[in-house]
Amino acid sequence: MPFVYVLRHAKAEKHAETDRLRPLSEKGESQALTLATWLVQSGIAFDQVIVSDSMRTIETLELLDLACKINVAPNAYNASAQTLGELIRESGAQDSVLVIAHNPGVTELCQPAGHYSELRTCELVILDCSVELLEFSPEMCEIVGNYRPEVD
Repeated sequence: MPFVYVLRHAKAEKHAETDRLRPLSEKGESQALTLATWLVQSGIAFDQVIVSDSMRTIETLELLDLACKINVAPNAYNASAQTLGELIRESGAQDSVLVIAHNPGVTELCQPAGHYSELRTCELVILDCSVELLEFSPEMCEIVGNYRPEVD
């Protein structure tokens, strides 16, 4: 069955001209690079990435250095779980999709599968889905993994 990987962006700077333009902090860069290493070591690859168009999500994606289709989705910025679910269903991905977005949407997307705490920065939740991604619903998934880089 397919997998949905839900990632909250890495740690961002507190201030910028606008919220959408907040870049990653030094800690966030370290988090993303550590996650990239973990993904390679774990043999995890994606059909597609759906990423918000904010600077911090794009920078997180760039540091992951993934070789797959990229969908920069402006409506993923501060999106609800419902909107993120629609993006997953419309993605065309077959086996696996990575969503890089923001709280509260990413947390709410994982709650029906049993992840009840708020996703922290650069936290990845792995959902194993019992339906095709075209019919994605978080209620039809179970959490099979969770990873967050611990960096200083």
